[in-house]
Amino acid sequence: MRTGSVSNSLTYSGEEKERILNLSNDLICIMGIDGYFKYVNPAWERILGYSREELLSKSVFDFVYHDDRQQNYEDFFALVASGKQNIDYENHLIHKDGSIRIVSWTGTPLLEKGLIYCIGHDITERKKTEEKLKEREKELEIKSHNLEETNTALRVLLKRRDEDRIELEEKVLLNIKELVVPYLEKLRKCGLDERQSAYAGILESNLNDIISSFSYRLSSTYLNLTPSEMKVANLVKQGKTNKEIAELLNFSSRTAAFHQERIRKKLGIKNKKTNLRSYLSSIN
Repeated sequence: MRTGSVSNSLTYSGEEKERILNLSNDLICIMGIDGYFKYVNPAWERILGYSREELLSKSVFDFVYHDDRQQNYEDFFALVASGKQNIDYENHLIHKDGSIRIVSWTGTPLLEKGLIYCIGHDITERKKTEEKLKEREKELEIKSHNLEETNTALRVLLKRRDEDRIELEEKVLLNIKELVVPYLEKLRKCGLDERQSAYAGILESNLNDIISSFSYRLSSTYLNLTPSEMKVANLVKQGKTNKEIAELLNFSSRTAAFHQERIRKKLGIKNKKTNLRSYLSSIN
């Protein structure tokens, strides 16, 4: 039994081919090598608004956007002169109402017949979408950059705010320790009566409340230091050397070193290889 082969190829009548050309949404045309139209399908009228008669009386360059016309003209004839078998480029065509349509072209020159067969696909909406996406990406990039700068500035402000808070707390605690507590202790030794002693107790309690509103670690650590040790601790934290501390506080370098040893002992780091300045800075 013999089996016959089945052909998948189709043949179209002239009427069917005409129907296909009429229904196509692509700009289909046949031009001479001078650019003048020999044939245009109905899509030209739908997309560019010109009648078939208007198109067939002109060259394709009459419909190219004027800013691109000269370059398009030169590229077209250079392409024809090169003898390339395929044409592939984009250009801007003017609609009858003055608007611009962007068209992507493919074509085949038949130079021996002096004809060029071209198909143009209207990519105007796609290009507009691409441009909008590019603009949106640019806007997002700018917003992202601005947000990054704002975050950086905010971090700097927050850091400065924390530094100011710490500095204020240290000054308040130091002032209380040096300017208030000594006089409160002297007052208690002045033979106060019961009412006066009660007032002194209230004063001490209120001072403790003020202190407790600050950082617990700061207050609980610094209140264990004497006024001289507080001064030395603050200077150490600022990076001052023993010699500089001695000159600033008007005592010997040996005394400055002694105070630092006392501070290390009170902070619980006397026998540890811990940098005093780093430790003091880390308390807050």
